[in-house]
Amino acid sequence: MRKLSKKDRIKLAIAGIALAICLCCQGWYYWPWIGGNIVRLSPSAASTINRTPTISSYSYAELELVNTTELSRRKIGQIFHEVAFSIETGMSSGVIHKWSSPLYMFIDGSPSDEDYTVISEICEKMNAVPGFPGIYIVDTSDSANVFLHLYDDSEYDLWEKRYMLYGSKGLTVFDFNKETHGFNSIDVGIRNNQSRYDKTSVLWEEILQCGGFTNDTLRTRNTLFYQGTYNVPKATDLDWILFRLLYLPQIKPGMTFMNCLPYIYYFIR
Repeated sequence: MRKLSKKDRIKLAIAGIALAICLCCQGWYYWPWIGGNIVRLSPSAASTINRTPTISSYSYAELELVNTTELSRRKIGQIFHEVAFSIETGMSSGVIHKWSSPLYMFIDGSPSDEDYTVISEICEKMNAVPGFPGIYIVDTSDSANVFLHLYDDSEYDLWEKRYMLYGSKGLTVFDFNKETHGFNSIDVGIRNNQSRYDKTSVLWEEILQCGGFTNDTLRTRNTLFYQGTYNVPKATDLDWILFRLLYLPQIKPGMTFMNCLPYIYYFIR
């Protein structure tokens, strides 16, 4: 057997040390199949990766998410990671934000009868999702925690200027509760002067975002949250899978993506 040179022995020793460090850190660092980012885990988070999730008071049949899209669970997980854990403007906390109590929405501005019909349909569909605490229209702003403004151009321009934007068709602004990882309130603006198709799509997107989706995506066009032109008039099968994932009772406010990952795999079929 050829004797290793001093240089080779040093390289081998370095490789051994590196391997030992990697093995020691296993469970603390995990290179996820999603997003390509290194995610630091606590020991408790790492221990949930391969654990079968427990079932809540809902039956599995009520929470099961039948995948009627052409996307894999991996791809759906990537999109969920993007829209629920990132923020379109500002810094992300890297945890789930969702409501634990009902949303009470006050509508002002100049909504049309057709707008009210669309809004009512959206609320009805959202309220059918297991685990979602409900969204309800209220008559006064004093009792609201979601404020939906349907403004003509001049009013909308003034409203969006408060958030240092110009020329948008719709915008959702979140006031986060840092203690509960929920929301104190949400401010939503919709520009009236746009086609019926676009306005309906914007209403669906912005109101569904009120549930806790704080970012858009470029990974697929078949979603309300596509960061581009309005390709769909209302929530798609993918959007409902994302929303139902967010409101799985097992997924709690403040959880990291790696805490949520087992439930994504467990409930999507």
